[in-house]
Amino acid sequence: MLSGLSTYSAVRDCYVASPKIGRLKLLDGRSLWQAVCPMPLTIFEPGGVYANVAVGADTCKVVAARKAVSEALERSAYVAVRQSEEREDYGFAVCHDTTGMAAIPRLTFGAAAMARSKAQMEALERWAIDHWWLGKLPAVRRNPVGPVQVLSIRLPRSICGYRKSAVLICWSDSEAGRSYGFGAGPSESRALESGITELSRNHWALTAFRTTKSSDCSGQISAQLSLQEQRLLYFASGEGRQAFDKCAQASFRLCANALNTAPPRLLVDAEIRGPWSRYGVVWRCLFEETLWMSAKDQCAFAF
Repeated sequence: MLSGLSTYSAVRDCYVASPKIGRLKLLDGRSLWQAVCPMPLTIFEPGGVYANVAVGADTCKVVAARKAVSEALERSAYVAVRQSEEREDYGFAVCHDTTGMAAIPRLTFGAAAMARSKAQMEALERWAIDHWWLGKLPAVRRNPVGPVQVLSIRLPRSICGYRKSAVLICWSDSEAGRSYGFGAGPSESRALESGITELSRNHWALTAFRTTKSSDCSGQISAQLSLQEQRLLYFASGEGRQAFDKCAQASFRLCANALNTAPPRLLVDAEIRGPWSRYGVVWRCLFEETLWMSAKDQCAFAF
């Protein structure tokens, strides 16, 4: 939930729209500054669950604004390249969404290394959740954080470069349904911060959507929504919750031998260059055997 929106001009020299700053209330009781950049580029259909904006959240206003601008640069690169002649070089021929993309402002010290590291975490998060959903990776429950339930996916031992990394799934139930958030990071504490932030955004988006629109009387989800939005609503429903709970219980019982899973191979690991490169570094990483968010399956746990 955002409150007290106001224009923040610290990054108005950037070619993307200046962010507006407000407060984001997290489900664990904390709050963060959240910056919102309106996006003229259509990614989600208007009137859906998600607004067509780039966002960033942090305890610091300036950092939140920079994160929002970074996401705006990432979105700009995505829209420009996904259907261009270069799409195969960056994996858009096999994965049509923003999986594994990240951006860092150009003036940041070590921007390229930071963007690449962040992109690798994004790609690892998607790969791990996909393999967990398919019953190939075990998981353990972590202590809840207030109303937030937490599940930690156990990563294969063979992923040497990510041995200390963590991938978490956070969820919480409310009158609007069940909301989820994913987080990956170099530690469980960092992953938890990301997971709760994403969960809170999804919760408020779902709550706002329920107050204005909903499934029809038969419980059917509108096909006019984007695929990711359809999945968000499906897993918020009773049927979706049952599917998630069934997968979670099976992963708790999965033996440790699953941790011997072969390490994923990087299909893409490259900077995406374009007009946005003057302002930031946009990077993409993709692991093979990933269930892309763009896969045509409403019941896939990917949004």
